[in-house]
Amino acid sequence: LYRRQGRFAQAKDVAHALLRRPVSPIVRGQLQMQLGALALEQGNTAQARTVFQLAAQSPKSAIRSSALSGLGDAQRVLGDLDAAQQFYEEAVRVADDPSVTADAAWFQLGRLQAQRGAFAQAVSTFQHLIAGDNAALADEARLALVTTYLHQHEEALARVLLETMRRMRPTSLVAARAAYYQALLALEEGKDEPAKSLCQDAMTNAAGTDEAIEAQLLLIDLEARTRPVSDILARLQQAYASASMRPSAQAKFAKRLGDVTRDQRAYDQAIRWYEQAATLLPTMQAELEYQMAACYEEAGERDLAIQRYQRIDQAPWRVKGQLAAAKLLEREERWPEARGIYLTLMQETIPEAKVARERLASIMPEGSKQ
Repeated sequence: LYRRQGRFAQAKDVAHALLRRPVSPIVRGQLQMQLGALALEQGNTAQARTVFQLAAQSPKSAIRSSALSGLGDAQRVLGDLDAAQQFYEEAVRVADDPSVTADAAWFQLGRLQAQRGAFAQAVSTFQHLIAGDNAALADEARLALVTTYLHQHEEALARVLLETMRRMRPTSLVAARAAYYQALLALEEGKDEPAKSLCQDAMTNAAGTDEAIEAQLLLIDLEARTRPVSDILARLQQAYASASMRPSAQAKFAKRLGDVTRDQRAYDQAIRWYEQAATLLPTMQAELEYQMAACYEEAGERDLAIQRYQRIDQAPWRVKGQLAAAKLLEREERWPEARGIYLTLMQETIPEAKVARERLASIMPEGSKQ
């Protein structure tokens, strides 16, 4: 309960208190899973990995499988997608098949496949889960399949799946969540009013879900087309201050407040909002560090921007930050430092290595004269 409410300190205290009592190995593993999940949500990936590794020694296969999935989640946050995939695949192998834990591991694997651009594999994974016996996870897989289709620009397939969900189970939670994705499709067709109505549906009938939060943000974005910035800031601040708002949801509104104030060139305010968002949702820390560095750059504080870009250490934002820092170093004619960044990136197996190679070639003549 504490964890769902975002009261992480109290949740940890309860779990630690229970661990100090004589408990069975299975109960110990379950408590370790809770502590690992809490650490991950708070952005402490090192602690999360340690606790998940302990839980992975449980005599119960379901706990071992869940712990391996947790390790996959930690690696995914760190940007090591190869290691994450290995953990998810091992979680599937360890779980009793068929089982809830195996299905959960399959779902995480499908999300990772989509993230890596292996859309055909992701589609196959989600369809496998939709055909399974786990009704709740099947609904999650349907929505994940929708987002996969959208990433593939297969809007027609996404639209058919969404309409089916809404028609077959019109009063269900998944139908209300689906309304948000239908709103996105309506916007692509220039149908603003239907999009607004669909957003309201998601907000009213799927309150508290990620889709409801995204629908609220989307609705505010639509209003920003015709209303003054002061009204939009007031709406965002009102939503941010909502007592019923989860910390992760609050973080999304804090980030949007940062985006809006940054657009107004109120960089100090924007940075404060980004910092607040990072406190509320540490898993967004790297992205928010990048946005803060960009604020310093736009404000003309290049040295500080370079420092902030270079201290980002999580993928994919680490590479984005290094490239942004190198470009600023070029503008400052600090050729050796820029070359050093490009040389380092060239040695990594990343798509951006080509960009680094091209930039290095373009500055070598000037750099060699320094």
